[in-house]
Amino acid sequence: MVEIATVDLKAESYEGGLKNIAAILVSQLEAANQRTGAVLDFTDLQGSPNELGRFLAQELSDQLVSAARRISFVDRANLQAIAREHNLTVEGAVSPESSKKLGNFLGADTLLLGTVTPLGDNIRLSVRAIAAETSKIIVSQSVTLPATGGLADLYTHGIANAPSDTAPSKGGLRDRLRPDSIRLTGNFLELDDRMHSSESYLNFSIENKSGVGLWIALRWGKNSVGPCNDNGRSDISGLNKLADADLQKLQQNPALGKSLQWLPSNGRVSGTMDFGCNFSTFSGQQTVPITLSTILITDQEVVLLPLTFDKTPIQRK
Repeated sequence: MVEIATVDLKAESYEGGLKNIAAILVSQLEAANQRTGAVLDFTDLQGSPNELGRFLAQELSDQLVSAARRISFVDRANLQAIAREHNLTVEGAVSPESSKKLGNFLGADTLLLGTVTPLGDNIRLSVRAIAAETSKIIVSQSVTLPATGGLADLYTHGIANAPSDTAPSKGGLRDRLRPDSIRLTGNFLELDDRMHSSESYLNFSIENKSGVGLWIALRWGKNSVGPCNDNGRSDISGLNKLADADLQKLQQNPALGKSLQWLPSNGRVSGTMDFGCNFSTFSGQQTVPITLSTILITDQEVVLLPLTFDKTPIQRK
């Protein structure tokens, strides 16, 4: 197997960058006599999927198809369906055993994996092609893309992957979740500096567009408004807030989630949270970013999904 040196690229647009790296990858793969490739979902450096990785994987797949002369590429819609059917993952690192299985089921001798990493105003995309039979790297390439056109925003949208501290997915919730399946809106952050008692009250709404009803709670100590973290101490109304010990019980028995807030398909729940941040923390700001760590539960699975909203308006009393 021929391994060809990496060429480092920097692009003026993400479309142009993907077109350039696709042309180089196709040339190298065809020189290595590879016949059929499949582009897996790209991840962050920890191996967790996000919508930016999935988006760039699809975009690169399209560019590879356009650039190909002798090598063909598996349609990613078919790839997802086949992987689900055979209980295989199509994201992150793959073992020699799983790469061989994927290659056999997909009819591909080459798997393309990648990582996406925000770097200031840019996004670094690193792609490597491995032989499905052996998991050995055939070629690798990297490109620096400008974080324009909403690319940076996509990085903060997870795909409801179950991190290492959550139970394995047993149901279909993860596959249903797409960008904005669960929508967070920061309605306003109220700052109250009266009587020298500085407080900040976040009012928010969460809407369920996933197509399936579920139970929902917030994870204790994992939420933030601007630079302020709740540290497990924030008061909240409208939703339950669960500590890690409660989360572990849910992982062992998702049916316990039925005591939490029910969020039907197309339903909305609103809540308020007292972060207790000092009034001066937000001096001169008109809006503030927020992040809420949601716990989503069905009869069979528990999924952690961080939600972000970039511009929550600030109201002052």
